[in-house]
Amino acid sequence: MLVRVKNIRFKGFLFEIADSRVNALSVWNTAYLQKAIEHLKASGDSADEDLLKHIAPLGWEHVNLLGEYTFDVRDMREPGELRPLNL
Repeated sequence: MLVRVKNIRFKGFLFEIADSRVNALSVWNTAYLQKAIEHLKASGDSADEDLLKHIAPLGWEHVNLLGEYTFDVRDMREPGELRPLNL
């Protein structure tokens, strides 16, 4: 997506939003990667520690970046509670 903006302050604001998205995705993915690793270890599968240090939490294929979101309040989680893994 190409955004043409003449106002330099607004352009800076757009870059800050993009940075915030990357940071939020990294935190979200890190939390779920940790949960997946814990699941592997608990189920007896070996998680090679040497390989784990090469996993990056920057994937975004599972995230809707179109800005259209729907939320079901009946599916809200408590603070700190994560959704179940999609196994």
